[in-house]
Amino acid sequence: MAEQIAILLGLDLDLSAVKEPELLVARVSEATCTGCTRCFKVCPTDAIVGAPKQIHAVVSDACIGCKKCIEVCPTECLQMHPIEVTLRNWRWTKPIALEESAASEALC
Repeated sequence: MAEQIAILLGLDLDLSAVKEPELLVARVSEATCTGCTRCFKVCPTDAIVGAPKQIHAVVSDACIGCKKCIEVCPTECLQMHPIEVTLRNWRWTKPIALEESAASEALC
């Protein structure tokens, strides 16, 4: 899509340095969580559950990785971790397009 827009605008577009961002999800360190409730008050998706003065937990399917909870946590018990790949969330990697000259040579 970006290549098509660049062609229409007459611009040269180099996306070789661009790569997909790594998807992250928040996790609570049970050793340092004090149950202050600041994190789940700012969570836009209600991904953090827990009661006051109890250890909180993050529902990873609901976490969008916005990092708002990390900014307000006074004990730094929340950290961002890569999403574990499962059959439910696994995706094919995007294929790399060959240049036209290399593609035509491969066909001959």
